[in-house]
Amino acid sequence: FIEEIARRGLYDATDARVDNVAYGRPLKYARAVANAALSYVSSIQRAANAGTNLAGTYPNGFGDNMSAAARLIRGGLGAKVISVSIGGFDTHSNQGGATGQYADRWRSIADSVAAFYQDLAVDGLDQKVLTMTYSEFGRTLGENGSRGTDHGAGASMLMFGPGLKRGVYGSQSDLVTQLYGGDPEPTTDFRSVYASILQDWFGMPPADVDAMLGMAVPRMDIIGSKVQVSNE
Repeated sequence: FIEEIARRGLYDATDARVDNVAYGRPLKYARAVANAALSYVSSIQRAANAGTNLAGTYPNGFGDNMSAAARLIRGGLGAKVISVSIGGFDTHSNQGGATGQYADRWRSIADSVAAFYQDLAVDGLDQKVLTMTYSEFGRTLGENGSRGTDHGAGASMLMFGPGLKRGVYGSQSDLVTQLYGGDPEPTTDFRSVYASILQDWFGMPPADVDAMLGMAVPRMDIIGSKVQVSNE
């Protein structure tokens, strides 16, 4: 892919031939966005080539994503946030219990994150990295007719890293009176987690955090070793 970019070069974002056609402005914009993306790809490739995995046994699948993230960090990409994803949690049928597809995905996350921090700990990079899970939906409390669960309202968030204060935060709904349409009701506003990370990990001024979220939300005392980074 990188070789193809080098061969073709970037798009001409100032091409005057498209100025007087109906789609000229959006085409120029699309070319400018594409040029930016192509430029970023080369930076990512350089960091990936410069970085190596020094320890940890990464499982296949999701572990490959975490392995790549570790290489990018060690290779000096300099990104403040790296997002990786794992699919398959939409378990509407045959979800399984202690074994099965749902448990297998959590096992993959557990093994991959463990390898990730073993890898980063070799040269102290683990002290600079915080990992958080997030999802757009939870799961229902009751099983459906297909031995699975459906989209739910509440979901847990897991965080990893030596910079955290260990523990369980927030309260669990009692599963009797605290239900939202039959689902476990959220008891902690996810924006409180985001606000706490932005303020106490990234060092963003509190007023800027509130402005970004569009409102003031309670902070959570979850960060132990605070790492200040540029917040431009």
